[in-house]
Amino acid sequence: GYTITSLATLPGCANSFGQGLNDRGQVVGVVQCGEAYRAFLYDNGVMKDLGTLGGDSSSVAGISMSDIKRLE
Repeated sequence: GYTITSLATLPGCANSFGQGLNDRGQVVGVVQCGEAYRAFLYDNGVMKDLGTLGGDSSSVAGISMSDIKRLE
């Protein structure tokens, strides 16, 4: 079976958009913060901002099982 979960958003941001899901239930995507977008990792009910490389925006395309160790 499947479960649908509302991802909510990061503080001060508006909409969230899921981009990838793995079999551990972790979700990656972006949230809209004004004119910028911020990448996130959603894991165990907590949304974590993945930051940027110095600009205003960041993005993410997907997540796989091999990505888990690098993101934690």
